[in-house]
Amino acid sequence: MEDAAIKKNTAYRLFMELADEQNQRVCAEKPSEKFVNALRELLATRQCMVQALKSAPCEPPSRQQGFIGYEDDSFYYLYAGMTYKYIYEFYSQQGINFPVTEKTLWKRLEMDGLILTDERGGRIYRTKQKKINGTNNAYLWLYKTAIAKNDEADNNSPQHDQPTLME
Repeated sequence: MEDAAIKKNTAYRLFMELADEQNQRVCAEKPSEKFVNALRELLATRQCMVQALKSAPCEPPSRQQGFIGYEDDSFYYLYAGMTYKYIYEFYSQQGINFPVTEKTLWKRLEMDGLILTDERGGRIYRTKQKKINGTNNAYLWLYKTAIAKNDEADNNSPQHDQPTLME
């Protein structure tokens, strides 16, 4: 009886150690890379959609399932909360827990140079205002170069041909 209890405690301890190691590996992946990879796949498979700013809407895009924002030649203008929801669900369906909150993710994207931010009064805003179809909303301004496949060796560098906007 005592031998079984020892084996049970040993098995439990090993299981918990393995679970902890797995959790550390998952957390070691950069959240911004996980975000970009998931968004790239969601757009490619049309599970999420963006509308080109140049095109006239056939129907209000916000009523379409999977609509997360707009795009032009330089940026994706994403509804931040909706985009995070789809990324979170993407990993959740694979049994993977997305490692950071929405606010933390936007901060990481900023640190990695993947989004354009706005600074006012000494405060950094990770969503910026943009008037689209006559309505002014706050969007996450994601550089298109972050999503575009880049075969160059410095693909992981945040300094890949991003335009600078002067406002």
